[in-house]
Amino acid sequence: EKRAAVEAQAAQTRVPSGAQAWNANDLDDLVDEAPGAEDAGHPAKRQRQVFDKADAPASARPTAEEEVITGAARLAEHIRAPHKCIKVAAMAYSLLEQGAVTARSSGPFFLVLDAAMDEPMRPVMEPKFRVCYRKLFEGACRQRQAFSAEHQARLEVWEWQLATALGLIEADDSYAFQR
Repeated sequence: EKRAAVEAQAAQTRVPSGAQAWNANDLDDLVDEAPGAEDAGHPAKRQRQVFDKADAPASARPTAEEEVITGAARLAEHIRAPHKCIKVAAMAYSLLEQGAVTARSSGPFFLVLDAAMDEPMRPVMEPKFRVCYRKLFEGACRQRQAFSAEHQARLEVWEWQLATALGLIEADDSYAFQR
């Protein structure tokens, strides 16, 4: 019976290929990755409550758009931490691919992008961040119409900065130094 409920819930949360199911409770998983979380008394080991979609009426279930609005501040907070950045960027990208970022939720979601660009040299200096930053900002640019005109202009600047920086760092300039 429990397995059937889990399978039914999984069927309800199917998303397009390339994207993974996401909800605001996934952010609690990131707490476990905090340094020093091994200590059983550490607040990061607290028990999280899971929203049971099967028991709630359809009107009480948060939509993906509402989850973006409620979870964006926590995503922004977590994307600043280097040890969480890649996982959070993947979550943010999956939200973009699911279509959860709409005109209504784009303002809060923009905080995540802004937080990612707090350290614009991070993807340049550390290779492990290059792919996730490229994917996240390409996804945001594909969903550009959901953002306000001001945010669209800022996205264009970031897109140019990342493309230029990553293009220069990944360029093969070995030919210039050969004799």
